[in-house]
Amino acid sequence: MTRLFACLLLAICTWTSAAMADPQSQQERLKQSDAFHAAGNYTSAYQIADALAKEGYAPAYGRLGQLYSEGNGVAQSKMLARHWYSKGAENGDVMSTYNMGIYNDVGIAGPKDPTAALAYYKRAADLGDAKGAFNAGQMLVTGDGVPMDPEAGAALIQTAADAGVGAAQLTLGYMHKVGLGVPVSIMKTEKYYRAAMAGDEVSKEARARLWDFEDDMIARGRELTSAGQIEEAVLIFDDLCGAGNGDACYYLGRRWVTGAYEARPNYDMAMPSFRRGCILDSYYACAAQAYGTVDSPATPSTSDRDQAAKFFTDLCDWGEQDKCLNLAYMKYYTRFGMTDYEGTKSLLMNACLNEGYQKACQPYYDIFNAEVARRNAASQPQSTSRRNWGILDGLTALAEGMAAYSGSGSYTSYSGGSSSSSSSSSSFTSSSSAQDTRDFNNAINAINSIGTGYNSSCRSGNPYC
Repeated sequence: MTRLFACLLLAICTWTSAAMADPQSQQERLKQSDAFHAAGNYTSAYQIADALAKEGYAPAYGRLGQLYSEGNGVAQSKMLARHWYSKGAENGDVMSTYNMGIYNDVGIAGPKDPTAALAYYKRAADLGDAKGAFNAGQMLVTGDGVPMDPEAGAALIQTAADAGVGAAQLTLGYMHKVGLGVPVSIMKTEKYYRAAMAGDEVSKEARARLWDFEDDMIARGRELTSAGQIEEAVLIFDDLCGAGNGDACYYLGRRWVTGAYEARPNYDMAMPSFRRGCILDSYYACAAQAYGTVDSPATPSTSDRDQAAKFFTDLCDWGEQDKCLNLAYMKYYTRFGMTDYEGTKSLLMNACLNEGYQKACQPYYDIFNAEVARRNAASQPQSTSRRNWGILDGLTALAEGMAAYSGSGSYTSYSGGSSSSSSSSSSFTSSSSAQDTRDFNNAINAINSIGTGYNSSCRSGNPYC
């Protein structure tokens, strides 16, 4: 662990005054000195700080210490810098107290003294300095020259992390990962890594650590799932999902559609996790939400339908024909509220004839042959408002798609087609009812038998005849 050894410069410091000058006037003059320092006008900054120090204004001691330490506006002298920092620390100046911690910690212009350094850091922390709290906490956690006390150190690092010190957030995330002075916690590891990632100080390192941690945890959850330890895996995925990992939300929902909890898919339980994961920009969760919307026999919500349609449309436009097939499915069935018979035919024809996607060919030729048969029989095309025509049932297979990750951890795309889709038969497994499929096939056979020696009649009550 690396402590923070940058000199502390505060725009406004807690101050005490033993001088006769007006406190407000001194504070304003100190602000002016800081402004000169920031602008690179070190001579003017020094002149004001020196005058205030002679008046006994404690915050000016720290400014003089910094100017001497850097050699700005005056000849550099670490000894004089230490003198002014020490004088400021004796009078309660935060900046001086923190820097006296650094001087004793590193051994600048004097011997290295960890005990004194810890005392100065803790005193600076008591005065409200977050970096002092972080440095004191690190010394206690690591036992660097002082007795080790991980719990006390963790409390100080927590203070610094809550104050927004990126290095403290990064350290606290690691401590919760391994249980150093604090309980092991996936949620808090995620929380503090993400907090550190949001700032500029250690964002790149925090991002790398977060991704490594999440990859390790998801791999662990998958191992537990494979071993049949579902409850333990769920705890991991639930914590990660709650902390903002979309892929974990996917795995959290996935257990409900793979038979881990029930013999058949339970979309009511799975979809909330898929939705959250999709909101968190997980491709896998968005895919699962889309396929779950199509595969579930229930009428989907408008938001689920729109998300699924957009998911399939976007990837269909990029040439992924299995997505075009599912989009055709949604356009075909009235339960999705977007019935488009011609759009269905167009998608299937392009996928089959232009792109050579075989799984689209049978439903396309079923529609084509049925239309030819109807025309030959002088029949009118059936209304596109009928519920579940039966031709496209079984185009999707969510259970097959849920085997999303290969052993190497890479994602294999959803197939989007049933295993029977290459058959010459027009009979599909119905997502609505087996009788609906039988009625439709009965009607097709009746039409195809016209003008032949074979007579196939419709059953009484068949809605397609």
